[in-house]
Amino acid sequence: MKKSPFVLTLALVLALSLYSIIGVAAPSAEKASVHKYYTSITIQSGDSLWSIAQAQDPDRVVSTRDYVNEVMRINGMTDTNIRAGQKLTVFYFSPDKK
Repeated sequence: MKKSPFVLTLALVLALSLYSIIGVAAPSAEKASVHKYYTSITIQSGDSLWSIAQAQDPDRVVSTRDYVNEVMRINGMTDTNIRAGQKLTVFYFSPDKK
């Protein structure tokens, strides 16, 4: 028995819809369960904005590049140069509501 193009198209649309519901909803639900917090840190010798991003966001909730850019923005920085003893406001994510 030959299947009509309509049935095949309908099956494809349903499959893609199901995939998008499962594939997109799961990460959104996961991100919704983490809370973003801000804290102040003192820069240590050898620190970089990239090492701070990796330490403060080990689960990579945001990309390292996005983390660095946001830290620069919230601290009014125009470049990535930091020095030991400098204080920066950074952010981190936690599933705990504080």
